[in-house]
Amino acid sequence: MFNAKHSSKLNLIIIFVALFTHSNQAAACAVPAVESGWDKDELVRQTKTILYVKVTKRSKINNHQTKWTFKVLDRVKGKSNSIIEMSLPNAPVNYKEVHFNHHTDDGFWKNRYGRLPWILGLCTPRYQFEINGRYLLFVESLNNGASAERIIDENDKWLIFVKNQVGE
Repeated sequence: MFNAKHSSKLNLIIIFVALFTHSNQAAACAVPAVESGWDKDELVRQTKTILYVKVTKRSKINNHQTKWTFKVLDRVKGKSNSIIEMSLPNAPVNYKEVHFNHHTDDGFWKNRYGRLPWILGLCTPRYQFEINGRYLLFVESLNNGASAERIIDENDKWLIFVKNQVGE
């Protein structure tokens, strides 16, 4: 026989199963990572590994994540292998690449963000890269919006700034 007491327990079980099996998609970010609030100077100073890379491969893991393969063109700061792979959350489908006019636009320098889109309530930015595109990766600080900026050429102001900061 089915009674109200069993019904309440069943409802609780269903709620817990739903929360724990879908929490990576539904839960909001309670406390963002500390690096998400760093300005450009602190991002360079605090990150141990900064790499100038070229995207060589994209492998879809699921609708929410992609595995990216990068060829390291220059180890700006720290050490790494010559090829690195990272699984990162996807940017929205209609996301358009930006580079802030080779990072000369004031908007990039005055704000704590970069090209990466953030979705309200999530702790990390969403990532999109172009095959053969070049980027400056701040490996340990990928929760910062400027941690994976597109670099169009060697005269990019962000690339030059980072290299100068590291060289000091």
